[in-house]
Amino acid sequence: MAKVNLSAQVEETLRNRILNLEYPHNHVLVEETLCNEFGVSRSPVREALRMLEASGMIHKANNRSYVVKQVTQTDVKELYEIRLALERYVVEKLCLMEDNDELVRLLLHWQNFNLAEETDLAHADRRFHETLAEIYGNKAIIRELQEINEQLRVFRVVDFTKPNRVESTKEQHIDLLKAIHDKDVPAALKYLEINVNEGLENALEALRQAILRAYER
Repeated sequence: MAKVNLSAQVEETLRNRILNLEYPHNHVLVEETLCNEFGVSRSPVREALRMLEASGMIHKANNRSYVVKQVTQTDVKELYEIRLALERYVVEKLCLMEDNDELVRLLLHWQNFNLAEETDLAHADRRFHETLAEIYGNKAIIRELQEINEQLRVFRVVDFTKPNRVESTKEQHIDLLKAIHDKDVPAALKYLEINVNEGLENALEALRQAILRAYER
């Protein structure tokens, strides 16, 4: 467990640095250097680098080093485009399903959602969208959404620092669930698109700010 936690901590730090453009394009990450910096053995560093490689943020240069691939606005737009297409399909299918107790429970959860008590709003939002896919039940779609959400993890955290984003997200989730319950496909898709596109705009703004900070450095 300790090794997993160390790997996650190293991966999170490196991911944040890449997304905040703290590394120049094609910056080389060397295993030994990272081990010394983080004060850990090679095993958690290798696992962290493997996770970053799997998410497309770095690519292997040789046996001991990786090269940083900077995230661009096009990358972010493409991820959100795929995410929206998958979620549109899920929502359409959910609207055609029989009444579902899990959807009712999810609606009640968000109607009673206490914004002041929630400590990880980005995770709560991610779980909402992944739960819709889980209720539909297509395992391939669930895996794809989980992978996309993992790549967008840092942007979602930034997304929920925006004024009124939390309140609007709660309203959008409730409206979406009510539309699904009413079998109203156009309304459900409208609320989904509003929710996802608002996140996209906040993600792009976060990336723009990171680029400006990089130039200032």
